[in-house]
Amino acid sequence: MRHPPTPRDADAALYAELTGRLAANVQRLRAARAWTQEQAAARCLLSFRAYHGIEQARANFTARAVALLARGYGVGLDDLLRPAAAPPPRGPGRPRTAGAGAPPPPKGRPPGRTPRR
Repeated sequence: MRHPPTPRDADAALYAELTGRLAANVQRLRAARAWTQEQAAARCLLSFRAYHGIEQARANFTARAVALLARGYGVGLDDLLRPAAAPPPRGPGRPRTAGAGAPPPPKGRPPGRTPRR
């Protein structure tokens, strides 16, 4: 039998939602700038460990950390905490290795190999 939700459960759910939003938006912003996590941490004046924890939604972030992230990325606080856009849908199955419409590999020996003598 499940117990009715408590205020503590609601707080935990809200916190999980906020950490997830922050993590997704920070990942998106970093990818858009082609920064490594080390570069992003340095630009946001955070330690790598703190930055990584926020981006992985594992850290108990502070208001100071969110303000430093906003300043480092040059965005507003609302940009960091708004619901993140859903990623584009992925197609079914595994991705193709040669790409769609790619020509078949050439027949014969691979280039750069010489026959044995």
